[in-house]
Amino acid sequence: MYSNSKCNKFLMYFIFIIFLFCSCQTFYPKNSPEFSFIENSEKKFVWEKLTEGIFLSHIKYEAYPLIVHAVKIDLTNPKLKIVVTEPALFNSKGMVKRETTLSFARRHNTVIALNAAFFNVISFSFSLRGEPLGIHIDKKINLSKPFPKYGALCFLDDNSAFIIESQNTEDIKADIEYAVSGNRIILKNGKPIITNISKKENSRTCVGLADGGKTLYLFFAEGENKKKSRGITYDQAHFFMKKLGAQDAIHLDGGGSSSLIIKKENSFFVQVPSISHFGLRKVVTNLGFIIED
Repeated sequence: MYSNSKCNKFLMYFIFIIFLFCSCQTFYPKNSPEFSFIENSEKKFVWEKLTEGIFLSHIKYEAYPLIVHAVKIDLTNPKLKIVVTEPALFNSKGMVKRETTLSFARRHNTVIALNAAFFNVISFSFSLRGEPLGIHIDKKINLSKPFPKYGALCFLDDNSAFIIESQNTEDIKADIEYAVSGNRIILKNGKPIITNISKKENSRTCVGLADGGKTLYLFFAEGENKKKSRGITYDQAHFFMKKLGAQDAIHLDGGGSSSLIIKKENSFFVQVPSISHFGLRKVVTNLGFIIED
């Protein structure tokens, strides 16, 4: 006879498997157009000002279907402050207390907040903590060990940012003020970097830089409800990051982790996911932006 503990673990495992199964299904119409439909579309990002130096945009491709969101941030704004998941949430082994991006946004009172690093799947399953894959720097202190084959988004204290292609020791500079780990590079000096690592259409979180690292673009493609938005592949992100005007870009964690929280008129809104059946996932690290008075 199973104990209650074993039964609970089995039930949680069963729910997790069903969740993964549902997340991987493609329910969009069989006659949906190819990605060239998106590439040939005349739809553009039209920016709505959220606050000083921060702008929001969305595009909905009904016939494809696909819903994407973008944020443009002026990193030179003297009122802008960057926040990342803080040391208090890390334990001595580098494991992080997981939370939703909404919880992070409320605690730090961010205008914009998004999910960041990929995570160790084994450490993540049904645990209150997870292990981020790659560096996580807060106020020049690295809280997580490097993951050499992944890149990272790094911020300096001169109101600029840059993207590293790999987390080799020589690439991690001592003057990095904040950093969140990503995955594969999307663009380098304006040129697409082809990965061919995944042809699956999924939700994506991407970040890109323009104007010599002074302008930051955040990009989100929704893919958790295929009837309303198919998502995109890894390499289809090239098109959108170039469309935004980024010169360098990188993937952050996507899939069910993709999260974008905005603050508007003193209220927090879950912008991504907007069509998911499951709501917000607890993630290991987050990145946020505050406008100080």
